[in-house]
Amino acid sequence: MIKSIVALIEPQTTAHTPNQPALRQAIDLAKTQNAKLTVVLCCYELAAELDTLFLKDLVHNSRQPIVQHHENWLKQLLLPYQQELAIEVEVLWHKHVHQALLEQHQRAPFDLLVSQFHPHTALLFHSLDWHLLHQVPVTTLMVHQAQSLSKMRVLIALDTHDAQHNERNQAIMAQAKMLQQHYQAQLTVCHAYPSLASYTGLGMEPDPMLTQAAQTAIAEAHKESCLAFTQAYDIDSVIVREGSAYFVVTELLANNDFDLLMVGGQHGKGLPGELFYHSFETINDKRPVNLWVQKV
Repeated sequence: MIKSIVALIEPQTTAHTPNQPALRQAIDLAKTQNAKLTVVLCCYELAAELDTLFLKDLVHNSRQPIVQHHENWLKQLLLPYQQELAIEVEVLWHKHVHQALLEQHQRAPFDLLVSQFHPHTALLFHSLDWHLLHQVPVTTLMVHQAQSLSKMRVLIALDTHDAQHNERNQAIMAQAKMLQQHYQAQLTVCHAYPSLASYTGLGMEPDPMLTQAAQTAIAEAHKESCLAFTQAYDIDSVIVREGSAYFVVTELLANNDFDLLMVGGQHGKGLPGELFYHSFETINDKRPVNLWVQKV
C-alpha cells in the first residue's frame, strides 16, 4: 500500500510544463490509493545567491519573491484538483533537486516519487533523471505520459534464479500485485539468463562437454525457478528467455504494447547501478515506456 506520494513538478519557466504528466499520474495514484500527495517544486537562481553572498540578512528578501512566485503558480495549477484531493505544496530552494528530495525524505518520509522523463542528448540519462534513480533511496515512477491506471499492461523484469535477489523480487511483486488488485493490471513476468556463448566475450570458452542437452537442462532450471517464484502470484504470463536482460526486455517492449516496465534498482554509487541505468536509457530510446524502479 502506498501511503505517501511526492510528485516532482517542472518549474513554470521550463519547456516541459504544459502537460505535467507526473502530476496527473500522481493525482490518479493518490486518489485511488487514498494516499497523501505532496507536490514539490525546486527553484534556484544564482543571481539571488550572488546578491546575498556578502549580505546574509538579505537572503530572505532576495529568495522570497521567487519562492512566492512559484507557490502562486503552483497553487493555480492545482486549483482544478483541490476539490477532489487534498494536496500539499512545497517549494524548495535548492541548487540540486535530488539533494532537496533527500532532505525532504528525511523530514517527512514518503513511499513513492513520481517524476517525468527529461529529454537527453548524451548516451546516458538526463542528469536529473540519473540522480533521481541512482541516488534517491525511494521507489520511483518515471513518466513519459500519464497512463490510464485501469487494466494497464505491465512488464516485470525479475532475476528469479539468484537467491540474493529474492527480497527485491518480492518487493517488486508486492507492488505489481497492488496494481493488479486496484486497477486490474495485466502482469507479465520476464526472466533472462545468459547463453553459454556469451562467456566467450569474457575470454571464457564454453566447455566442449556442455552439449545441447546440457544447455536444455540449464534453460529448464531457469524456467523452473521462475515458475516456482511466480506461482504464488496471479500472473497472466511468464516469459523465460536466453540472452541478456537488455536484449530480452528490448525485444518484448518492441513487440508488445506494454504501458509500464517494473524493475528492481539500487541507490548509491557503483558500477552495477550505472550499467543498469545506462541499459534502460538505451531501451527507453527504442521504445518509450513508463518506468517503475522498486528500490530496496
